Amino acid sequence: MGFFTGYPGVFPGGTSVLYTTPFPMAPGTRARDGAGNEYVLCDFTGNVYPEVIVRIDGDFTASVPATTGWIGPVGVVADLGKNGNTSAPVSPWTSDQAGWVQIYGRAFVQVGANASSPSDAANGPTTVHTSVHTNFILQTSATTPAGVLDLVSDQIGVVSDAMWVVRGINVATDVTLGDVSAVTAVSATHYGARCPVFLNYPVVEYEEDVVAS
Repeated sequence: MGFFTGYPGVFPGGTSVLYTTPFPMAPGTRARDGAGNEYVLCDFTGNVYPEVIVRIDGDFTASVPATTGWIGPVGVVADLGKNGNTSAPVSPWTSDQAGWVQIYGRAFVQVGANASSPSDAANGPTTVHTSVHTNFILQTSATTPAGVLDLVSDQIGVVSDAMWVVRGINVATDVTLGDVSAVTAVSATHYGARCPVFLNYPVVEYEEDVVAS
């Protein structure tokens, strides 16, 4: 579990704590943990899982974004390690709970079956950050849980005229093959790879021709 710093006595728990109404803090409250990662407290309006993307609406409610037809700010539900649980699956956070959504710093995200292989992601320092144009996109095929990302690049051969791309999320520069080779099940019905990323206040944007066609 991560613990927040900088405002002693303000936060009643760490990154793994879930709250029910009445919430002890207002949704929209921001906090940083000891590693400098930043989070925003969000009121979940549906089932969400650790390590998946959620949309953050103007009232600081959070839900899994539509795979098409939606743009706006997103974050990552605090990952399994920050939740003190590295052996998934776990039960989803539900619509009667509020919890911490990471918007800045190093995190893990789930990538689905259509994503590049773990070894592709592990090339981060030598390839992904130099010659390969890499994008995280909302995956249309993964629904259990929704919010799983694809990691695509110009060299993978994905053909599309347009995609909903998550900007402000990049493969972590210190990624290792060990980070991404483990199969992690965030829910009982999803067994996929995870990828270490760095978040910089990510948003979903609609982009045309982001990959080779």
